[in-house]
Amino acid sequence: MGVQGRICWAVVVLTLCMGADVVAVTFENNGYDLLVAIHRNVTQDPRMITQLQSMFTSASDYLYTTTRKFTYIRRVTILVPDTWTKDPSWKDEGEITFTDADVRVDSSHSLQGNTPYTFQPGQCGQPGRYILLTPDYVLDKDNGRDINYGDAGRVLVHEFAHLRFGVFDEYGIPGSRQHPVYYVDDTGKTVRPTACSTDITGNFINEVKDSSCEPVDSKDVVNKDCYFLPNAFDNTATTSVMYAQFLKEVVHFCESDPDSGRMDLIHNPNAPNRHNKMCSERGTWDVIKEHTDIKGGNPVDISNRAPQFNVVYRQREPVGNTTICGRRIVLLLDLSGSMKENYRYFKLRQIADQIIRDILPLGTEVGIVVFSDSARIWANMSFITSSADRQMLAQGLPDKEDYGGGTAIGLGLLKAIEMLNGRGKSAENGRIFLVTDGEENVTPSVNDRYSDIVRSKVVVHTMAYGDSAA
Repeated sequence: MGVQGRICWAVVVLTLCMGADVVAVTFENNGYDLLVAIHRNVTQDPRMITQLQSMFTSASDYLYTTTRKFTYIRRVTILVPDTWTKDPSWKDEGEITFTDADVRVDSSHSLQGNTPYTFQPGQCGQPGRYILLTPDYVLDKDNGRDINYGDAGRVLVHEFAHLRFGVFDEYGIPGSRQHPVYYVDDTGKTVRPTACSTDITGNFINEVKDSSCEPVDSKDVVNKDCYFLPNAFDNTATTSVMYAQFLKEVVHFCESDPDSGRMDLIHNPNAPNRHNKMCSERGTWDVIKEHTDIKGGNPVDISNRAPQFNVVYRQREPVGNTTICGRRIVLLLDLSGSMKENYRYFKLRQIADQIIRDILPLGTEVGIVVFSDSARIWANMSFITSSADRQMLAQGLPDKEDYGGGTAIGLGLLKAIEMLNGRGKSAENGRIFLVTDGEENVTPSVNDRYSDIVRSKVVVHTMAYGDSAA
């Protein structure tokens, strides 16, 4: 990625009053802690909280079953927006933001409608970014949620498998040549639904009256009006969560070679679905059991799997004529001598200037730390409340004559954390934006103090200049 690409990436990361798109899921003692956030444009409705609680309680039971007693949902924090009238029972929370959330309640996706959706840009086994639920889905506005999607807890587990484990859908897409809803098997004669299990029973349905669902030929299934409707009752298949979690009999993920010898769990590698394409025809459980949450762990008997729920409220605090908005952030800038090469110092100042003037919203608390042979505070933490504040901070950025010396990235990170911890505040959930050309050559190194950095619970974004900076 070139410098211009890195600059564009930085702009995206720091957009508006929100943190970065990072998954906040935590896992401990077989239990997940999740953050659910409601967008500030969602109309206040007390049923939103109770519906979310019901959905995640159901999801915890199903997750426990489908992951074979390895995991469940231990705790769910629900972040209520500042546009809602505060309930006295809600706790104040000034740090977490909407885009920190694992599950977001927001307006519908342009292509998905009210269908729950997971933003999953990575490869097989890599986590997604977040799950999106629409207000209409959560509130079951048309009273057709269970009919159209099945139990909401099961739907959440399907999406959570995308989010946490990096597995993909095992069903076909109507009208798709790449992932058709059905295919012709190896015999060249039998038409099968695109599914994990070959045991799924049901019927091919054509939306065009009195038309069949036969493919045009054995190699190209193109009938876009056809779909497969599994039998809603007495289906013998127990797999898979990524295909038909709405069937009550489906309580497992597929696997390629079950240790139990159970043939009902066998994965179908021939189905032309997205999961087989992305995961080299491995079963979903084959991928999941290699995840760090499962591998090396042990199943446990947990009788009470109902999550603990905390409802928190983010109260915007006034600062002058504006309000506190977004994270507290420290710009951590490399002033080492090597930054003079190839005009890196100019590029550093350019991006720092852009962040201060154009990216950080009014109400952001920001400071600057610089490092070379050592680390020091360049500008103390202060709020941006006006254009004049932006101007003053940007004009005070380092110039060419300020550069020289070594590269003490570890000391710089520790000084930035120290500043975030100042004035009686906590560094936790604060942001550090590190700009460096790498080539760390002053102790302690980042690795030397890695545990201290992680323990502070800050989020570090990096911009790298030069071939050795990665």
